[in-house]
Amino acid sequence: AVKSGLLKILSKMGISLLSSYCGAQIFEIYGLGQEVVDLAFCGSVSKIGGLTLNELGRETLSFWVRAFSEDTAKRLENFGFIQSRPGGEFHANNPEMSKLLHKAIREKSDNAYTIYQQHLASRPVNVLRDLVELKSERTPIPIGKVEPATSIVERFCTGGMSLGAISRETHEAIAIAMNRIGGKSNSGEGGE
Repeated sequence: AVKSGLLKILSKMGISLLSSYCGAQIFEIYGLGQEVVDLAFCGSVSKIGGLTLNELGRETLSFWVRAFSEDTAKRLENFGFIQSRPGGEFHANNPEMSKLLHKAIREKSDNAYTIYQQHLASRPVNVLRDLVELKSERTPIPIGKVEPATSIVERFCTGGMSLGAISRETHEAIAIAMNRIGGKSNSGEGGE
């Protein structure tokens, strides 16, 4: 079972031989400091750094204390790691953001979309791209001079995917969607 599971995961990376997988460096360390990388993941890349061994230890102990304190003897605390919940870990795709976006789309309202954008801009740093800031000296283009969405989507093109790499239903859904918007899809088997 372990062997078949590993082979399935390896094949999803697009690597067909085990020897090609060894030392391929297809992953990058995210959130661990250099001392942890040097100790446990020698030779791996970590461009942004992260937690030290001491910080990892403190975090682990804090979870242990919460799990085994007298207050939680009957029920473990739900930190909201998996599903968004009040007082839990922040999720970028939380119910409030989803409702605001759906409202803006449903009403086709600039005002509703502006409210969504304000909430998006005021959320806490959550992922690496939240640390990226675009700098431009150009003045924004008035919305009336922007190309309509219907002509923009005609240039959309899906990535090449072999029919065996995705399910038949997924392949058909992608093809239908791209045909509806006038885009191009690529099955990797000669198109459709």
